[in-house]
Parts: sequence; structure tokens; C-alpha cells
Amino acid sequence: MRISFSIGSGSVVITGNTDHYSPMLASLFDAWNREPDDSEQHDSCQVTIHKEGDICRIQISGQDILEVSPESLVSAVELIITNVARDILKSHLQLHAATLDLNGAGFMFAGPHGSGKTTLTLTALSRGCKVLSDEVTVLVDTNRAIGFPRPFRLRSGTLAIKPSLIPKKLPQLSTPDGIMHLPFSMPERGLYKDETRISHIFFLNRKPGPVTLEPLTERDVFERLLPQGFNTYLRPDEFIDRQLGLVHRTESYEISYEDHRAATDAVIALVRGDG
Repeated sequence: MRISFSIGSGSVVITGNTDHYSPMLASLFDAWNREPDDSEQHDSCQVTIHKEGDICRIQISGQDILEVSPESLVSAVELIITNVARDILKSHLQLHAATLDLNGAGFMFAGPHGSGKTTLTLTALSRGCKVLSDEVTVLVDTNRAIGFPRPFRLRSGTLAIKPSLIPKKLPQLSTPDGIMHLPFSMPERGLYKDETRISHIFFLNRKPGPVTLEPLTERDVFERLLPQGFNTYLRPDEFIDRQLGLVHRTESYEISYEDHRAATDAVIALVRGDG
């Protein structure tokens, strides 16, 4: 097995003696699908998988990282590649948020785990939006985001409750550990966007009742956005300056909602400028 691709100015090569998992791993990382060009690479990472009986040992650049069962291998490698990608892109501001694009206008869903970022992102895809990431927003300029195409990771139980959220042509790659991976760049990268300019930020507040959109002051936005930044590589002053730059260039709201479809429709109407 050999899978190679570029991430920013870096490259990743996955090798191992587990050809059985090669097609699935290749599908998961298809969005990072440009073959590395050695002339422009600055960071490189070698991920090696050794399967010995019922154990798969994963190494990064020759150092043992962890041992997992074959059933958990795909999910483990996907998480490792996510961390590797974040490290390669460490010079950019990174936020725990989903980023989407609607006809050239970018917007973010921010909130803690369980607030509905992935659910609203999938709903927005059904409304004609494109996605850059449902989990990691990478900003290379004040409000310019680039794609971070890690697959959606959904528990099988979530899909059993809301299977209609999955776009019909989107591959669904199930792993034995109960994770459904959705490589949203496929088919033909149709759901994926390489970059966008963010104009709106929506902080999610899931609670019973109708959808409400409450404008936020810049101070409120900064205080809410600060905990969502998880790039520990930037200097504290640089980290704060970049967040403030984003705050100054965007409109921000708290969206309270119970129905994810109604919430998504309200967001799209606002981003589009309806009414």
C-alpha cells in the first residue's frame, strides 16, 4: 500500500502491509489529491502501518505512535492525518468551526461539540452550499479560509436517526468501529470548495423553540470565538490579533434553534441578503 498527497506546503505518504484498507484510505484523503511535488515541499510526514496478526502498529517518521485493532485502523489513521495536516498548516489561524460557501459568500458555524455544526453543514449542502470543513477552519488571511477536507465523522446511530441528511451521491464508508466516514469531496469534488471569504459567523445555541437570530457586538464575538481557537503554535499576541481581524471583517449572530432545517434556511436567507 502506498498513498501520497499534498497538504499546503507539505506532503504525506502512507505505506504499509495492509492493502485491504488501501481503497478506503485513498477515498478518505481524495480531497488532498494532488501528487506531492518535491520542489515545493517544506514539511513531510511518513505514516507507516504494520499489521501483525490482530494488531496494527502505526508509526510516524519511524516512531511508534499507537497500536490499534484492524477494526479501528481507518478511524485511527484519519485522526492522525487530521493532526498532521493541522501541524503542517500551523502558521495559519485555526478555529474549531465549520466553514461553508454560498455563491462566493463564506460563513461559519461555531460552537462546542454537540451544538449541531455537522448537522447544519449537511443540511446546508442540500440547500446548494459548498463545504470547506465541518470541524477545522483554517484562515490564511484576515477572513480568507482555505479548505480542510477531513471527512465527516458520524456515529452510525446518528445516521440511523437522520439518514436523509446524507447527500444521495455521497459515498458512505462504514468502519467496523461504528464510525461512518463521509468524504465530502466526492463525487468529482462537487460538494467541496477550495477557499472562501467569510462574511458571517453563526454561534450555535440548540434549545427548544423557534429559530431566532440575535446580532452580537464585536466584544461578544471575540469572547465567544477565543475558546474556539485551537492553534497553539501562534504567539499569543499574533493569535489574538488574527482573531480580532476576523471579528472586524464579519457580521456575527447567535442562532437559537430546535429544527435544523429551519435554522439552515434562516442562515442562508441572511447570507444571501433576502429581505
